[in-house]
Amino acid sequence: MELSAQEICNWFESNMDKTVLIRKEEQTDLDRIELDVQEVGILDQSKSEDAYITNQAVVLRGLGTIQNEDGQKQRLPGDYYEIPLEGSIQGSEKANGLEIFTERAHYLINLK
Repeated sequence: MELSAQEICNWFESNMDKTVLIRKEEQTDLDRIELDVQEVGILDQSKSEDAYITNQAVVLRGLGTIQNEDGQKQRLPGDYYEIPLEGSIQGSEKANGLEIFTERAHYLINLK
């Protein structure tokens, strides 16, 4: 089912002050993010002329870590994480979670 940026934001807002686990698969890259969600917003850059910048993104702020395929954990730079939203965004709400498919990546999000 198609999801809007606002619907994704609403899910995160309803889970503020909770820890979420985000599994992001992009081509052959796999990242695992653990984040205490403290603030949620939508970044709209649709007027940007830079082709490398996504039009919209859900921005999550809070303390967290990111673990890459090598198993190395690092603190999230700037204490925020962006989910770029490009093209058609598909997904659904699951029990204690959310699944999102964008043109670039697949996100599986669960409450810890």
